[in-house]
Amino acid sequence: SLYIHRARIFAEHVSNYMQELSEADPKKFQSQFSVYVKAGINADNLEDMYKQAHSAIRANPARVATEKKRPEKPIPSYKRPKMSYKEKKYRVQQKKAALERKIAAQA
Repeated sequence: SLYIHRARIFAEHVSNYMQELSEADPKKFQSQFSVYVKAGINADNLEDMYKQAHSAIRANPARVATEKKRPEKPIPSYKRPKMSYKEKKYRVQQKKAALERKIAAQA
């Protein structure tokens, strides 16, 4: 159980997958792990990366606030505004009138 937890914490399952994928399909490996490849991380030094991250967190556990990215323009809302009681009644009248016109046109 202890070994299993340690293996998950240090991403041995990811390391194994990286190894298998690099041997089986190098093109897919490049696309799936492109950020890791750019950072110089491979299946062999993945555990070291996690050890460094854990030691850095232990050295300074304070959370560093990051600047939130805001969208350049507001996101459009497609939700209809609520209708008042009078508006609902008027809409029902309009639908009834349209239905009556349709029936009259067919007759």
